[in-house]
Amino acid sequence: MTATETIHVTAPALPPGYLVAVPGRGEVFVRTLDEAQSGPPVVLLHGWMANADLNWFSVFEPLGATHRVIAPDLPGHGRSSLHPRPMALEAVADDIAALLRRLDAVPAVVVGYSLGSSVAQLVAHRHPEVVVGLVLGGGELMPAERVREKVELRLGGWLGSVQRLSEGRWLAQRLVNKAVRETPDVERLRPWLVGELERGHPGSIRAAGRAMGRFDGRAAAAGRRCPASVILTTRDHIVPADRQRRLARAWDATVFEIDADHDAPVAQCGPFADAVVAAVADVVRRSSVPGGEA
Repeated sequence: MTATETIHVTAPALPPGYLVAVPGRGEVFVRTLDEAQSGPPVVLLHGWMANADLNWFSVFEPLGATHRVIAPDLPGHGRSSLHPRPMALEAVADDIAALLRRLDAVPAVVVGYSLGSSVAQLVAHRHPEVVVGLVLGGGELMPAERVREKVELRLGGWLGSVQRLSEGRWLAQRLVNKAVRETPDVERLRPWLVGELERGHPGSIRAAGRAMGRFDGRAAAAGRRCPASVILTTRDHIVPADRQRRLARAWDATVFEIDADHDAPVAQCGPFADAVVAAVADVVRRSSVPGGEA
């Protein structure tokens, strides 16, 4: 490529984004869709080493047709600032609760994927008054009990750091290659996907991986006060399906299965979006909010 050539980056349609200052908790980058008010607000919490755009780009439009949608980048990920204190998932859960109050968006359906599912469980446990329902995708109850997973989380954090310090972007390209094999149309988004995968602070990403390796959701599930649904990725190599089913049993959750690996938000973005919309509708129906049945 010469200096005069132009790279055309195709990006999906995304809602407006802006920084929100949460007193005492730093600045949070948030994308919001505020037009629809027929259902409760929905907050979308992304996975590890990702950001809101990567995880939820296919979800914004269909979910925004019926709900106010709030999608933050978690601390040190994407465009959000570093956390003002050592990374702990409990503190991140407190951040999300404070953000929802700041935006006058309570009570809300809290949707989490992977790392976001652990944070979502903690939001429901620590701040039950802000949660009307949970949707947990690609998550599990106790990664802390698996030595293998703890090692993978630490190694994954270092791989993410190397990726962000190199020019080759080899890890991001490999992830996109895998997604394209399943959904060829993803190829048009390659430059955008690779660029988004480069975002985030390496130290914060490593810290989030370590915090995830310490997560134990048993107390949150035992004290559950809201309906829950689980989006189960049946071919998941990161969080095997049997561990996702264990999470569903613990939360007495409705299960929505999709034939996908852990990269479902990109590689199976259509079925993933359909599952999120259906799972949100399920917990709203079973909740105590207007229009629900409980």
